[in-house]
Amino acid sequence: MIIAFLGAWVSALSLPLAFLFKVTWDTFRKYHLSPFLVANIITLLGILYLILTLLGNLSPNPLIAFYIFNSSIILMGIIAIFVFIYFRLLRTEKLSISIISICVFLILLKIFSLIINPIGIYYYHEVYIREAHLTDLALLAPLITILLIIIEVSLLFKETRGNPMRKKYSKHLLAAYFWIALLVPTFMIGKKFRIISIFIPYLEGTLTSMIALYLSLIFYENPERLILLPVKFKGFLLHTYGGLAIIRKALDPRFEHVIPLASSLVASIVGLETAIEKPRAFYLFRVHKLIETTIIMFFGRITVGTFILSHDNIIVRDILKRIVLEFEEIVSYIDEGMITDEEISLAEKILDKYIEFLS
Repeated sequence: MIIAFLGAWVSALSLPLAFLFKVTWDTFRKYHLSPFLVANIITLLGILYLILTLLGNLSPNPLIAFYIFNSSIILMGIIAIFVFIYFRLLRTEKLSISIISICVFLILLKIFSLIINPIGIYYYHEVYIREAHLTDLALLAPLITILLIIIEVSLLFKETRGNPMRKKYSKHLLAAYFWIALLVPTFMIGKKFRIISIFIPYLEGTLTSMIALYLSLIFYENPERLILLPVKFKGFLLHTYGGLAIIRKALDPRFEHVIPLASSLVASIVGLETAIEKPRAFYLFRVHKLIETTIIMFFGRITVGTFILSHDNIIVRDILKRIVLEFEEIVSYIDEGMITDEEISLAEKILDKYIEFLS
């Protein structure tokens, strides 16, 4: 009876995770943006956590159960770290060495706590069950990670609420991930009552699946909105190395009058780069920061793409790079002093593909 229930539990909770994986994987294949890949990893690890929990329950002896359960605990910690990285990617210019070091430290701390304070395992009705890992040292890593996730989600909501469309979706992300805060009092109760402690691993799996289900329902028709950028886009430019504009597009109508001037400035920068950089360097970024505006340029093989926006962002760089590279995959040669209607139409089509992320 218990075995059948556990099998049904894993099967039922794996479905939302598998569905969200399909949605994010299809979207990743279309855009090749890193947050979708991180979402893929989170959903796969969530399914693996459920499977490891079931395998631990059905282990033939306590030693195998012990190692499988330990692996599942570490895996849940890694899932939480990837959730933090996902939201961090949306907000920042880059993942700094200090952030990466913190993530590695939290995982190592969890492993160390498992060595110092091994988990308790019990045999009940032909299955092995475990207590949650709730010593003071063991709780340090998950509590810090939960705090980091809540901070990142809250900051993302704060920074996107000025845009009505982004605010609409960031509210859903905030609602989905604030549920993990419920784990904190549950951990505290679990330290006092063993029966609660035994149910916590299943609660974590259930919560992971419920978040996946909620996100699937909200973002299924528009998965691009899983990438909510706290950036104000002002314009996009695409130039030849001769300084000729292929596209000059205002992404905010309020900056329509600025785009021609910005295009002239970028053309001058491209000309200066071409004149003084010998040999010419390709596939690199240049960032020029003004008081309230940032100009991000990506130098491709035959074109230079530019975003004019409020501040730098790692995902914006990925989008800019993808636009330039996709254009150059189709257009292998372009006259630096002359462009055709076909090239303009192609560039506009590629930009339209990514417009969901820019509005």
